[in-house]
Order: sequence, then structure tokens, then C-alpha cells
Amino acid sequence: EKPKDATEENRAAAELPHRAEKPKSGKATVVIDAGHGGKDSGAVGVDGTREKELALDTAKRVESLLTQQGYQVIMTRSRDEYIQLAERAKVANNAKADIFLSIHFNSAGSDKAKGIEVLYASENNVSRKKEAGDQRRLANEVLKCILKETGLNNRGIKNRPELAVLRLTDMNAALVEGGFMSNPDEMDTIKTDAYLDKLARGIVNGIVNFDQKYL
Repeated sequence: EKPKDATEENRAAAELPHRAEKPKSGKATVVIDAGHGGKDSGAVGVDGTREKELALDTAKRVESLLTQQGYQVIMTRSRDEYIQLAERAKVANNAKADIFLSIHFNSAGSDKAKGIEVLYASENNVSRKKEAGDQRRLANEVLKCILKETGLNNRGIKNRPELAVLRLTDMNAALVEGGFMSNPDEMDTIKTDAYLDKLARGIVNGIVNFDQKYL
């Protein structure tokens, strides 16, 4: 079999999807962003639970699981403090992270809304995302794995390019809404240790799947 023409090989290489370079350890660098904090409590549940506390609790569980698997993890906050949205994105961009994952919990005017959704900013709307590629991939992997772990209602993935932490980050990024604090039944579930463990496992499994498939 005759060797391929070099220009043909170059052309084939150029057509491959862009893959971010990983650190020498072979593991991606992941920024975990616990939503809200400090003076910004986020949503307040029907029982008085504050979103900022659930987000940080979940983020710490995710950090622990990812670190155990050899990932380099950077937290935008590790305590109850207020950090501006642009600053959160800057942390990820300065670290040249491969993945940015923000953790939030939902609230709605109706107490019937329920389930998990994952938000992303399409590279078609945000030019800085073009090099990182299709932003739906991370959102899809994370959503699938969270649903498998928690069994909660599937609200799908949604393109939200107006959200600062998604719009201002250079890398693959997604924002998890881990259930509705405005729904009394769901609130009873999502504030438990058992649920937060499942949510964290789902997030981590989604990140690992994404890493193995696309990075």
C-alpha cells in the first residue's frame, strides 16, 4: 500500500475537530463554579434553604470526586463569599482550563416546575467559543449522567448565551440547574445528603465522559 501524499495527510489533519491540549498528566483542568455566594444568596427555597449553600456543598463534593480521579480542579469559590461573574470567567480563562462547570439550583413562579436542566452558550452565538467546538456536547453528557443518577425530570439542555459565566469563558462550559427550590416536594429531595451525592456523581460522570470522548 503506497504511503499517502503528505498534503493529503495535512488536509485530513486539518479537518479533525479541534481538541484542547491536556496537561502532561493526561487529565483535563476543570473549573467548578459554585453559584452565588456572600451577599448574593441566589434562590431561597420554600423552607428557607439558600441556593448559595446548596451550590457550594455540591461543588465541594464534585471537587473531591474529580480530584480522586486525578483531575486538576480549580474552584471559583470555596467559602461563602461574593465573586463577580466576570471574575469567575477570568479565573477559568487565566488557568486555560479545558472545562468550566457552574452549579446552580432553579426557582420558578409556579411550585409545580421540577427537574434538571443544563445550560450552555452556543459557539454560533459566542465567537470566543468557536475554537472549543460544539458547546452542546458537554451539556448533553452532564445532563444524561445527572438524570441517570438522580432519576429527576428531564428539562433538557438550553442555549443561554446571555449568561455571563457561559458567554465570557473561552472553553467548553455548562451550567447545571440541579432541581427546583420553589417546588416543595423537590426541595425536600434536593437538600438531602443522598441527593447531593447523586447530583455530584452525575456531574463528575458527565465531565469524565466528555473528557474521554472529546478532549
